[in-house]
Amino acid sequence: LWGVEIGLHKSSISLIIAFGAGLELIVMFLGAYIKDHLGRVATLVACLSIFGTGFVIMVAKPDLAGMVIAAAVMAFGNGLGAGVNMTIGADLSPAVGRPRFLGIWAIFNNGGKLGGPTLLSLIITVSTLRFGVLFPGLLAILGAVWILIWAKQVGLPGRRRRLDPPDVRG
Repeated sequence: LWGVEIGLHKSSISLIIAFGAGLELIVMFLGAYIKDHLGRVATLVACLSIFGTGFVIMVAKPDLAGMVIAAAVMAFGNGLGAGVNMTIGADLSPAVGRPRFLGIWAIFNNGGKLGGPTLLSLIITVSTLRFGVLFPGLLAILGAVWILIWAKQVGLPGRRRRLDPPDVRG
């Protein structure tokens, strides 16, 4: 929608999206490494702040170059966070009642998938498309700040603990 708004041809928009999707697939491996070695908090903060910055770039530079840069930044951020939501759900789930917890976690996750676009449509209806593009970016950046503030209170794990080597003494 934003690409059409700034006058890009539909084939250009498609190529930009394909470029972003390909980059995201490549970055997923780096995201998994970061998640395992630097921790969930570092992964989530990087994902949200980088992804959100892509939306800000899109609005700040409303042309072809801006869309390509924004797509690359958003793909990089989103690729870093691949799977982090479900991983955090598993990390926070209690030993007793884990299936129920993860089921409720999935309900909220799916509710966000439904509610996010609905909320964004309402925002665009009552404001402008420019603000509708900017809003999720700002929300993602605020989410990164929220995670930094509340991670310890919520109980999000930091770095992965290395397991001690097995005792092989006979």
